[in-house]
Amino acid sequence: MTKKTLILAAMIAAAPSALQAHGALNARHGGQIQEVSETGVELVTGATGVDIYLTDDDMPLAASGYGGKVTVTAANGARTEAPLVAREGNHLTAAGLVAPAGSKVLVTLSDNATGMRTFGTFEAK
Repeated sequence: MTKKTLILAAMIAAAPSALQAHGALNARHGGQIQEVSETGVELVTGATGVDIYLTDDDMPLAASGYGGKVTVTAANGARTEAPLVAREGNHLTAAGLVAPAGSKVLVTLSDNATGMRTFGTFEAK
């Protein structure tokens, strides 16, 4: 084996552990979860609105430090949006916003301390 091949093999072998080094993403509220700028964002859609739960290294992240909005784009192109309001713990909600199955859901989070915005895109189920 060449040196280049050995280095490539080592990188491939290390990749799974490196990908999980920041913590596992666990959907604790029955929603969809993804990592957005190193923050776990769980999207839960329901009849009464859209709920967002934030985590960092699988630990709850205080929602009071964030604001933002949720934008839903239906299959026919119709777009609706609602502000995210911090609730208790790591929970934010866009009350009254409905995300039908198959619609695209854009979550815009704003860090209240820095003003930085991050975005996560989901497909409602």
